[in-house]
Amino acid sequence: MVGIIMGSDSDLPIMKEAIAISEELDYKRGLSKAWNDLGVVETMHNNIDAAIVANNKALEVRQELGDKKGLASVYNNLAGIYDEQGDYINALKNY
Repeated sequence: MVGIIMGSDSDLPIMKEAIAISEELDYKRGLSKAWNDLGVVETMHNNIDAAIVANNKALEVRQELGDKKGLASVYNNLAGIYDEQGDYINALKNY
């Protein structure tokens, strides 16, 4: 997302708006990117449960698209979250 400074106070509403617009337009690629970015932002804000939800939403859309590169990115994000939480079993499932 151009112009977004990840981790700033205004990024969460912008990411949620991107999700809403992508859904309204049925723009799956944009939706997958927006969910992925929201997962990253939620992780940066230490909103771990919300980060996992957002990443799982990105995962669903990227599976629909057959986006292998995007899937690898989401699995890596999830693995990192679980690793940071000390949940090594789930981390290994996503690496």
